[in-house]
Amino acid sequence: MISPRRRYMHPLALACCILALWLASTSAQARCTWGSGSPTSMTFQREMGTFWVPRDAPVGALIGKASLYASNDQGANLTCFYDPVTPVTATLPNSAPLFAGSLPPVGGKPVDGRVMETNIKGVGVFIDLMYPYDGSASNTFTPDNGTAIPYSGVMTPDTAIGMPLGAIYGEAMFIKIGDIDPGPQRIDQEVLHGFIHDLGNVMAYRVKATVNRAQCTLKADAVSADPVLLGDYQVDDFKGVGTHTPAVPFHITLNDCIDSSAPGAKRADVYIFLDGVKGSMPIEPEQGLFSLTTASEASGIGIQILRSDDSPMPLRSDQLMKELDVGLTRLDFRARFVQTDPKVTPGVAEGALNFTVSYR
Repeated sequence: MISPRRRYMHPLALACCILALWLASTSAQARCTWGSGSPTSMTFQREMGTFWVPRDAPVGALIGKASLYASNDQGANLTCFYDPVTPVTATLPNSAPLFAGSLPPVGGKPVDGRVMETNIKGVGVFIDLMYPYDGSASNTFTPDNGTAIPYSGVMTPDTAIGMPLGAIYGEAMFIKIGDIDPGPQRIDQEVLHGFIHDLGNVMAYRVKATVNRAQCTLKADAVSADPVLLGDYQVDDFKGVGTHTPAVPFHITLNDCIDSSAPGAKRADVYIFLDGVKGSMPIEPEQGLFSLTTASEASGIGIQILRSDDSPMPLRSDQLMKELDVGLTRLDFRARFVQTDPKVTPGVAEGALNFTVSYR
C-alpha cells in the first residue's frame, strides 16, 4: 500500500510546480496592458482653431500655437508599469516629412530638424510633448533626446504607479517654412504615430487648423494719427449722459494689397475686429463705446468709434468694411468722447484699441 501512494503523488507535485512557473513568467512580461474590453489602438485628433500670418512674415516666424490635449477617439484604456528586467519604451516617429531647411529657435525653443511639413504649402508644425513623455513624474517616460517629435523614451523610475496613455498633452506650434498661398488654408495632417513597448504601433495623432495668409501688409504708420487726438474740452461741455463731442476722422491704411480671387470673381472683402487694451473695456459693444484706459485721470466719459457715415462701429466682432482695393485699401473711421456717467471729472482722457484685419 505504501509504494502506490508515493508513485501517485509525484505527478501532482510536478503539475503544481509547472503551473507556478508559468504564472510568474506571464506576470513579469505583461507590463503594458489594455483595460478589460478596451480597443487595442488609439487615434487622437484636435481642432486647433484659426491663425493669421502676415503676408511678409519671414521663414521661421511663429504663425500660432495651440494645446495638444486630446483623449483618444476609441475610449481605449492603455496602462504601462515599470519593469526593471525589460524597461518599458515609447517611440513616437513623425508621420509627416521633416522640413529639410534650417530654422531659428521659435519662442525660445530649438526647432531645427523637428518641424514637420503639413499638407499646406509653407506651413510646418512643431510638436512638443508633455506628460507622460517628459519625465515629470515617476510614472512617465524619460526622454532620450528632448520631448519633441520624433521622440523616444524609456520608463526608468522604479514605481508601482501605472502610467495612463489614453490622452496626449503638449503644445503644437505652426511655423512658416516657405511661401504661403493667400486666403484660408485648411490643415488636416497626421503628424505622429506611436510604438509602445512590445505592443507595436498602437496610436496616431492628427492636427486640424485653418491658416489665413493676409492679402495686405500693415506698416508701422498704418494708423493715420497715433494717437488720434480728440481735442480739449471743459467739464461744462458735457450736458448729461449721452452727450458727445464732435467726431474726429482717422483712417487705417492697408498696403501692398493683392487679390487672390479667381479671374472674373468678386474681390475679397476686408473685415476688422476691434477690442480694448490697456484697461479700455467695451461699455456698449454694439454702439462702439468703450471705457478710458487705467492710466487716464478723467472720469465719467468714454470713447465711441464710428464708421465714416457716423453709424456705430461695433466692438469684439468681425465687421465688414469694404471690398479689397488692389494696392492700397483705406478704412475710414471717426471717434468722439461720450458722457457715460452723471458726473464728469477733469484730467487726461485716453482710450486704446487693438485691431485685427481679416479677408474673406
